[in-house]
Amino acid sequence: MPNLNQTIKDIKSIKIQGASNICRASIAAWYDYLSRWRVRQVGSYLSEAKRVGNLLAKTRPDEPLAVNAFKYLNKRLEDARRVKNPQSDVAGLKKLSKQAVADWSTLIHENGKRLAFWGAKMIKNKENIFTHCHSRTVINVLAKAKEDKKKIHVYHDETRPLMQGRLTAEDLARLNIESTMVVDAAAAFLVSNFSGDKVKIDKVIIGFDVILPDNSALNKIGSFGIALAAYTSKIPVYLAGSLLKKTTQKMEIELRAKKEVWANGPKETQIVNFAFDRIPTQLITGYITEFGIIKPSEVDKYVKKYYPWTLKNQN
Repeated sequence: MPNLNQTIKDIKSIKIQGASNICRASIAAWYDYLSRWRVRQVGSYLSEAKRVGNLLAKTRPDEPLAVNAFKYLNKRLEDARRVKNPQSDVAGLKKLSKQAVADWSTLIHENGKRLAFWGAKMIKNKENIFTHCHSRTVINVLAKAKEDKKKIHVYHDETRPLMQGRLTAEDLARLNIESTMVVDAAAAFLVSNFSGDKVKIDKVIIGFDVILPDNSALNKIGSFGIALAAYTSKIPVYLAGSLLKKTTQKMEIELRAKKEVWANGPKETQIVNFAFDRIPTQLITGYITEFGIIKPSEVDKYVKKYYPWTLKNQN
């Protein structure tokens, strides 16, 4: 079973990475901890559930999927106590916690299937797609396009300093999807029309970690340059992910350890290792979501309709 402290350590060290994987590991550790915790008072159980949820949600900044997961789980528990149903004692709340985790996992799984459907539907046969970093959501979109008998070629970069682009290459190879990897410094040039006619990119499809309050997005460093290059060449840029990644909070760009960039570099050399950058709304053609492909200006309407509980601040 997942250990709470080990899960936190693995998330911080990026042994566990990707919004969905972080969320899945976090809620599993949350339930495991609570299922083993011995307490009789309902209030104490609810307080501890919220405390541990907040602890896990703050393990990695820029990951609102986990934050919203704990908003959902705590809402389920609070609602049970509010209506005083048979599950409102501690034993009942533990059972409800298990069921709520299962329900959340089902929601994420079903959202992923719908998102892949809409993303693949948008891809045309014989298109060249550019992607960045490693996004399980984007891989699922490309896999669905392959399943739909569409022949595509995927270009992607290494994604330094942790080389997540190699994970993308391995996934595409397993799917028998033609792919070409370039160094990060070549990505924006390759995407743009200025690279000539040898490679014509039809669409950029990348994942995202966060939809910010203004409906711009945070994603792995390098995303801004790729999106800007596409925008200047009138190439559509689509960001694939669930609207459960929307946040109402301001977020700081995470800075990672300089040793990721150069482990044995000169001590006198300062290294700034941004983990993410921001993609402004004007560079985003559309978000590929569980509700179809929507414009950045439409995000709030869908969130308010389908996920209103995410708009409340987590205490």
